Amino acid sequence: SYGKLYNDNGTTVQAYEKGDYEILYFKSSNTAKELAITLMADTGKIFQAVSKNVNLIIHHLDAKVSSVVVNGKSTPYKIINNNTIEINVFWEKGTSKDIKILF
Repeated sequence: SYGKLYNDNGTTVQAYEKGDYEILYFKSSNTAKELAITLMADTGKIFQAVSKNVNLIIHHLDAKVSSVVVNGKSTPYKIINNNTIEINVFWEKGTSKDIKILF
């Protein structure tokens, strides 16, 4: 699946047309052994991007999580209940994040 989120400062009239915006993209794919999530961003010509703390809460997992890896590095996660986990990701501006939830 995939999706996108539009973001601007909320005050600039015609922010998109002026290039004062960002679009955050996310996509995912899954197999029996892994759920992969990618976070990407596209910014307008004058938008001042900032790094973000992203709190991912993944519901309805069908298997027990064995580990979480973000951009190739093992990352802590919190088990909320039998089929829900929480992952805190620091998303540096100008980068993408590849998140793998391994079962």
